[in-house]
Amino acid sequence: MIRQLEREMHAAATSTLNDWHRFKWDEARSAGFRGPAEAHLKATLQGGDTLARYDLAANEGVPRAVDHDLQMWGCVACNLCVTVCPNDAFFRLPTPAGSDLGSRQQYMVLAELCNECGNCMVFCPENGDPAQVKAKLYIDAGRFEAAGGNGFLLAAGDDQVAITARAGSESELPHLSELLNDPDEGLPLRIHDLAALAERSSG
Repeated sequence: MIRQLEREMHAAATSTLNDWHRFKWDEARSAGFRGPAEAHLKATLQGGDTLARYDLAANEGVPRAVDHDLQMWGCVACNLCVTVCPNDAFFRLPTPAGSDLGSRQQYMVLAELCNECGNCMVFCPENGDPAQVKAKLYIDAGRFEAAGGNGFLLAAGDDQVAITARAGSESELPHLSELLNDPDEGLPLRIHDLAALAERSSG
């Protein structure tokens, strides 16, 4: 997108974003549109090449699949669970340097946002349900206690995220702690926000 913006600004002979915005507004209005958004919409609807990606021919193939069982840590890292989740329940973190987790990035699911709709399983190329197999993180203690399967309760520690594992998931605690407490790329929530989020979730 940045490269496309650079090309458009160069074509419009503009050097700042404000100048480019003014150019786009003037261009749209001179063509009879109320603004650049309306002009862009009409150009998109009339552009057959742009819409071709939505045609049946472009989408009738079956999703890619690999003959491998999905694991909590390490997968093909296709990122589809993140992009197709309608609730934004999935997120990814890069695997810390020197880790033995294998894949270049790891995927986790925020349990309070996941309604187990199954959409991630439809698109996942591996065998298994990402919503059940990937590390499931809770901030609400009541939901954590009531749920089954793999699960980890997060809380605000002194200077790190404190993690409690459900019975049977204890062996995964070192890996999860390594990921969530990585100083460069850890949990995308500030630690002091966890208590407030947990209180709001249970209220």
